[in-house]
This record gives sequence, C-alpha cells and structure tokens, in this order.
Amino acid sequence: MTEKDYTSKGAKADLKSKASVQPKAAKLKKDAAKAEKEDIWSEEAVSPKKAAAEKKEAKKSKEIFIPKASHEKTESGMDLDEVLVFPLISEKAVGAIEAQNKITFIVNQKASKIDIRTAIEKLYAVKVESVQTLRDNQGRKKAIVKLGKAFKAQELATKLGVV
Repeated sequence: MTEKDYTSKGAKADLKSKASVQPKAAKLKKDAAKAEKEDIWSEEAVSPKKAAAEKKEAKKSKEIFIPKASHEKTESGMDLDEVLVFPLISEKAVGAIEAQNKITFIVNQKASKIDIRTAIEKLYAVKVESVQTLRDNQGRKKAIVKLGKAFKAQELATKLGVV
C-alpha cells in the first residue's frame, strides 16, 4: 500500500477498526487494573481522613501526665494546673535532664518564677532549687527548673513521659 491508500477515508476507518481489536490477554490485564483501582476506593480501604484521625487518636493516648490540683492557687492567684502548660521535649532539654538535673517546661505567659516553683513543688512533690525563665523565638515562655539534690529530674521526666 502506498501513502495515498492510507489517506483515503475508507483505509483510515479500516486501520482504526484493526487497532481497536485487541487480544484477549491484553483486555484481561486492563480489566484487572480497573478492578484494582476500584478496590482502592472501596469501603474497606482507609481514606486519608480516617488515617489522620487514627493517628490523632494514637497521639492522644500518649498524652503527657500533668496532675490536676484541687484548685489550689499560687501567690499571684493562678490555679496550679494553669501554670504549667507542658514539659518540653527537645534534644537540649533531654541533655539537661541527664547532665544537670534540670527539667524544662513551657509555662503560662503570666506565671512568675515563684508561681512556677510552687506549682512544681506541689504537683510533683519535689524540691526546686532554682527557676530560670526565658521567652523563646516562638513567643512561648520557657522555664528551666533545677531540682534539689535529693530529687532526680530523670525520675520526674519518666513520670511525665518525657524520657
């Protein structure tokens, strides 16, 4: 056949019909691929939203232990459980727990050093030697608490779930 034969309308239709006829094996492969795609969206498959919700629930189960006080107040009038927000878990904070007997907390913006000291002493039954506060670059108030020699920050961190 020459090029002219292919350009005629009848020849084009004839070529298209030949191309549309596929062997049975190729057709079966396409059907199997379609079935796999449909299985992804079946009810049994986990959607991204469900996976995110499950991940959130798993994270909640690993919540950090901060005991709730019986509405005791600090000197400035804050409840003890309002003073401490959460213990900080970072490489530097964990190093301070192990090496210097210090534990780091993110605290309420309005909490003073005295509030932090009394909250930690009453909530966790430990003796606080010193409290240093600073504002980090994220705008949070951070308290670095050094515990007395009779108490170990490692034990408190284990109790809190930090280490």
